[in-house]
Amino acid sequence: MSLFIALVIMSPWLETKDVQSWRCTIEWAEPITTSGGRSSGSSAVAVHTENCGTILLNGPGATYDTYEKTAANFSPGTDWIFEIGWFSQHISPLIPNLAPSTKTYYPAS
Repeated sequence: MSLFIALVIMSPWLETKDVQSWRCTIEWAEPITTSGGRSSGSSAVAVHTENCGTILLNGPGATYDTYEKTAANFSPGTDWIFEIGWFSQHISPLIPNLAPSTKTYYPAS
């Protein structure tokens, strides 16, 4: 249990290690708020893909309104590159209801 807690505490640092580029085909994207509605809680964009599962986009200082605009940028059938760190690659799949997350993403060329 203490190893798991240590991994979670170190997750921001672990996300900077072994970063891999995932090329994913978009199904749809939606802004989400984990609790408290629009005025409070944690917000992100859930990007649902055909070949990579769901990926969460999040970052400091973002608001629900900016996430709505971000989600609108993902058109179904387009390919995007998501930079996924070590924690999201190896630990997130082991935790129920936790999707890989990223702050770096761009359209595939």
